[in-house]
Amino acid sequence: MKKNKTIVAPPVFRPQSARSQSIQRVCGAPGCIDPNCHDPKNHGFDSVRNLRGRTLYHRTVSSSDIGKGTDTTKGTRKYVNSPGTSYPRQVSMEYSGVKKPGRGGRSEFINHRPAKGQNADAGHILGNQFGGKGNQNASVFPQHPPTNRGNYHKGKPTRHKWRALEDNIRKSAQSGEEPSVTVTLRDARRVSYKRGCSQCWFLNPFGAVTCVQCGHLL
Repeated sequence: MKKNKTIVAPPVFRPQSARSQSIQRVCGAPGCIDPNCHDPKNHGFDSVRNLRGRTLYHRTVSSSDIGKGTDTTKGTRKYVNSPGTSYPRQVSMEYSGVKKPGRGGRSEFINHRPAKGQNADAGHILGNQFGGKGNQNASVFPQHPPTNRGNYHKGKPTRHKWRALEDNIRKSAQSGEEPSVTVTLRDARRVSYKRGCSQCWFLNPFGAVTCVQCGHLL
């Protein structure tokens, strides 16, 4: 006599909730190593874009951001001088007023290496005076000290390249313009195909980044 076969019911598929399937990813800001961080706003940015050879940081600054920044720390100063931290060779910062379009400014310059025996500064990617965080690795970068501090380098002023622009951004935010700020850090000097120097009119060789006659950034 044959025994009846046991009928096994097929497994019931129960889809997991979106929460259980979600994967937290690092936010993309260099220096952030927290696997649970998925938002660049944790570091004071609206967005961080990693492109080939450069990283773009963006933030719209409002008057409420004034005075909310933080100073650098022993930890962030150690971070920017660590062998594993990339040293950007060229830096640019630009801003424009959102509520009053057309008002703004731009600066691009070579991020020189510190002098022999000197450490790099932990430069705020977004200025301390308008909310930039100096106590987080993801919010600072190795910066040439004289440029960061607005001092002279080889007898030439540097304040107009960085510090003056930060001052102008703060003033723009205080006036209610809500400036849109973008800082770009480049791994290497940007190749320029512009030969004529706007300062001394010297005709430079192709591929020159700075004027071989006066040193001005092309």
